Amino acid sequence: MAVAALLALVGPGGVTTGGGEEGSPTAECAINISDDITIPTWTANLGAGCDYRVDGKISISGALTIDPGTEVHFGLDSSCQIADISSINAIGTADERITLPCTLNTAGFWYGLCFSDNRVSRLEQVILLNAGKVWTGGNSVCRAAIGHGYGDGEPIAIVDTLITCAQTTCLDATKLDLGEFARNVFAANQEYGVRVSRENVGHLDSASDYAGTTVGAANAKPYVQLSDSAMSDPGKTHLWPRLNVPYFIGEDEFGYHRNVIVTDDTHIAVGPGTTFVFGSEGSLNIWDGSTLTDIGTEDEPVVFTGLVKEPGS
Repeated sequence: MAVAALLALVGPGGVTTGGGEEGSPTAECAINISDDITIPTWTANLGAGCDYRVDGKISISGALTIDPGTEVHFGLDSSCQIADISSINAIGTADERITLPCTLNTAGFWYGLCFSDNRVSRLEQVILLNAGKVWTGGNSVCRAAIGHGYGDGEPIAIVDTLITCAQTTCLDATKLDLGEFARNVFAANQEYGVRVSRENVGHLDSASDYAGTTVGAANAKPYVQLSDSAMSDPGKTHLWPRLNVPYFIGEDEFGYHRNVIVTDDTHIAVGPGTTFVFGSEGSLNIWDGSTLTDIGTEDEPVVFTGLVKEPGS
């Protein structure tokens, strides 16, 4: 099983969440990268423990391929922007995972992967640690270990991947386009495991762990956060799957928006056991010929409830 393989990597004690100045620097790396990558590039597993070290904010404007077993370490405040018709294909195996740690075990030590106007990309059997640093106060651009900057990128597949210890959120899928998505683990983050747009909800799978329970490291916010604004896909039906955490809709202390609107003959189907938690002034609006079909059972009802257990919360 993929999750069992991930657990074997992090060890029986679970992930190390990092914090303050704990941890120790990694060994010297075989190759240092501090310049932008502008041509198709292949990074091989050099067998060096730390194969590559990235320092600074680098931009990729070509196709980047990362071999199974490769370790790419990131220095303080580093980031990797996949921009301008570029792509990243980091495809490991269960026996040779690709690891993207930082040089010191501290949550938010580096910014993470920021996709902007990218081409089809894939992360499979990848371990990504200690990213998700906040760019600036209140800025939502790439506010996650994996996030989105600008433009209309092509699908990003994320499969059998572990993302932990973000200062913010593991995955911000409110702007980027999700492709294949399966059996991932999101753990030990200081906000949500995943934030997602209404269009991307249907790509989520029930086999992924959005709570961090499989590696013994819960996220600070035990929800998948649904972002605001309107969803319009006339005549189409979207299945919002049951997850191992509730969906959250509503205002919170991080300033994310609070309403979800489904409009223009767009149809949403929700299955047994799915739970929605609403924060302050949160709402789910079904407008203009759209429908919401939520079918629970006596043992597994569909639940809509407030974060604060008070009338009108």
